[in-house]
Amino acid sequence: MGQTKKKYYDQLLQKVVEYGVQDMVEFIDFTNDLVTLREDSDVEVVCSRKEAFGRVAIEAMDCGNPLIVTVAGGLMYV
Repeated sequence: MGQTKKKYYDQLLQKVVEYGVQDMVEFIDFTNDLVTLREDSDVEVVCSRKEAFGRVAIEAMDCGNPLIVTVAGGLMYV
């Protein structure tokens, strides 16, 4: 993990502790097994600043997962 990524991870971890949701949030390593990841997930978040369409959001909805998106591009219409 590069220094920049470590700093960002530490910031995210600090927020998790600040909000008291340590038992609800799990940070995982990269995986190619998206099916299992989605099956094990309770919610999906798409936090893009710019998004033309939002295929990831459509895939999440197809799996039946609740979805949280930013108001960016086409995501607000999904």
